[in-house]
Amino acid sequence: MGLILGLQCTHAGGLATSPERLARLAELITDARWHYTFKLINVGYISTSPRVPKFAGVIPRAKLQSAVLEALSSASASHVYVGCSRMEVGNHASIQVELGRDILQPGDAQHARGRWRVPDVADVEAAAASWVELAHAMVETMGAMHGVIITATDAYVMDAEISLVNTSIDGQPMHPRQAEITSYQVGRDTLGVKYIRRPRWGTYLKPAHVEAVGGRDKLLAVVKPPVVREVGELLYVQLSERIADATAPDTRTRYRAFCDLVAPIVMPPVPA
Repeated sequence: MGLILGLQCTHAGGLATSPERLARLAELITDARWHYTFKLINVGYISTSPRVPKFAGVIPRAKLQSAVLEALSSASASHVYVGCSRMEVGNHASIQVELGRDILQPGDAQHARGRWRVPDVADVEAAAASWVELAHAMVETMGAMHGVIITATDAYVMDAEISLVNTSIDGQPMHPRQAEITSYQVGRDTLGVKYIRRPRWGTYLKPAHVEAVGGRDKLLAVVKPPVVREVGELLYVQLSERIADATAPDTRTRYRAFCDLVAPIVMPPVPA
């Protein structure tokens, strides 16, 4: 099935009030680093607003960026989804962004998610590194306050990771840690605000998160991550330099140390 990378992040809902940030996000959604060409746009409408704009059928490549910007800028849009195909087999990449126009409580987390099937190219690591840089740019543009980059080889696992919704087939859970995903779903309004997710291959933390676990120096000393950088106001921690080593023994050791360190601020489990 191949390797899939996913991005799930939260922001505070101010994205819709910034035309400059929306224009930059439209550029990033149509960036060549996706490798695939998006063709479909679906708008989630605010219930009390006109259902405009509407996009029927395939969007021509030449008009894609302007169409994405139109969707993101619509006062009727609560969220915008952009994908490659209606068929799972051909939907190699997608992104969905909640815009915060229908936010109920100021400060509630708004979510964004993207998935990207690593293409069959000569230099997979270079392609993946380029996509991660693209993810950084989107996270910074959205003003994210927390997020993760996930690696998976199972599409069902990835869907649960980025949508925060569990699925089962014939009674068989598709995610190995359903209770964890459920906790994020139930506490989605406070994810990144009060609590964080457990770390993944890549993890974005705001300054308050870093300070809550003892500061940057302690985090680096305990986890020993090979990749650390600032992304806007966030600290990004990546547990291996290459995606080929995402599940290597050293990476798993760093993951366990990271999980132990941030345990006090991780979203608590849902009471049984």
